[in-house]
Amino acid sequence: MADSDSSEADLDRSLKGSHSFAVTLDPEEHAAIEGWRQANNISTLSEAARVLLRLGLLGEISKVYGVVSAVRRSVGEETDGQFACKAHGRHN
Repeated sequence: MADSDSSEADLDRSLKGSHSFAVTLDPEEHAAIEGWRQANNISTLSEAARVLLRLGLLGEISKVYGVVSAVRRSVGEETDGQFACKAHGRHN
């Protein structure tokens, strides 16, 4: 195991409550993550993949929130984070 591999393993073990799994990348995906890692001064490929995964998930969540907010605006509901339960007349 190379030094960078062992430091990645040490970092992965230090993540409390973390789960690991294997991902197989094609050469283009690997090159894209590696390039992004270098451009953003991230020390390991694993950390770069975690950050990109997190950013992707946040992007998907924001899309869903945008759709929900648009629907709520279109039916005249408030969009302040309070979800109305009209059937019972209360806010959650």
